[in-house]
Amino acid sequence: MYPTAKLKQMFTSEQVLIILLCRLYFNTSTKEELEKYLNETNVDSDITWKIASAHNIRPFLYHVIQEHQLVVEESLLTKLKQFYLENQLRSLEQFAICHDVITSLKKEGIDAIPFKGTTFSAIYYGNSGLRESTDIDLLISSSTVLNAEKVLRDKSFSPKLAVPSSYINYYRKYFKEIVYTAPAKTRSGYSVELHWKLLNYYIGDYPGFEFFNTRRNKVMIKNLEFNTLEPTGDFLAVVSNHFIKDLGVKFKYLTDIACLLHKKDKQLDHQLIAEIANDFSCRKKMDAAFQLTELLLGIKSDYVIRYKLNDQQINAVLSIPLDIISFLPSDIKFLKRSTAAQDNLRGKINFLLRSAFYSLLPTDNDLNNAASIKLPISLLSIARPFRVFAKAISGRKQS
Repeated sequence: MYPTAKLKQMFTSEQVLIILLCRLYFNTSTKEELEKYLNETNVDSDITWKIASAHNIRPFLYHVIQEHQLVVEESLLTKLKQFYLENQLRSLEQFAICHDVITSLKKEGIDAIPFKGTTFSAIYYGNSGLRESTDIDLLISSSTVLNAEKVLRDKSFSPKLAVPSSYINYYRKYFKEIVYTAPAKTRSGYSVELHWKLLNYYIGDYPGFEFFNTRRNKVMIKNLEFNTLEPTGDFLAVVSNHFIKDLGVKFKYLTDIACLLHKKDKQLDHQLIAEIANDFSCRKKMDAAFQLTELLLGIKSDYVIRYKLNDQQINAVLSIPLDIISFLPSDIKFLKRSTAAQDNLRGKINFLLRSAFYSLLPTDNDLNNAASIKLPISLLSIARPFRVFAKAISGRKQS
């Protein structure tokens, strides 16, 4: 774990404060150390709030401040408290929606595995309100997608990302999810994301529903039974989004991994995790999750780290604004970072080829626009590259 002196060399005073607060939650630093830092350091509360907001860790920080009765600027404490209380209510409602949807799907013979979200925070944070979340992520078999959509529509959910049923076979092959929004009567516009796999085509291959379905664990949360993932499955599911796809750009991703390791590292199958990382060519990204958790938050694991991060890569973890905003191949910054994060030259070439191919695939918008005239997917696939190139040329002319 980096000492505070090292953190001061790498991060701003506000970023160091956030790291020290998170360390206090995991008992890898002391209240005295944090109070000493606050007394000796000029910290801008507005900047601290902006960083906490961008990285989705506001209720987590408030909990630590209250738990240890720390003295921080009143304006920051007020905003954190307000968001914390609102998040507590949101998480309760989100939790109820999650259980209701899973129950409704089960009645129709559809098995849905919750991951991330409120079940994750209840198990690993110990309080579902400590983690910011607006999505309900469920992993289902690709063969049940159409029936699952019907269940959501019958419950008055609205399609946010969906395609006509005539194109579903094509869509399932290259894309990972459909998304529906909860009815307007709920406190916030929660999205239910139905995943049949965890990564889109351009990111690479990764285990899907069939793999995770064999790694289940029944737990009781708020007197309700959930058939969630066991710790190794939870880790592999969460790290796929946080580090393999999103490259660890939010500090919330790090606290998720840290909470899981803090509670369950001894129960993790580290050999299986390493095998998955090697087999699916994402070892460098997997190693980053463990290394950042140890260096910044002091959570050690029995997992063997092969690839080491440099200071510049570590420094990007708490950047403001976020280091990457879009995680699509069309975003040059993401393309560069993700290419650099591949394990070897073969992985870099494979990622770039997949990204180029993905950019030429008909999207959900293309499929929905073509539904009325029932264009076959073969014609859409032929037309899509011409549209992409025409748009690129038009953009250059306008600039």
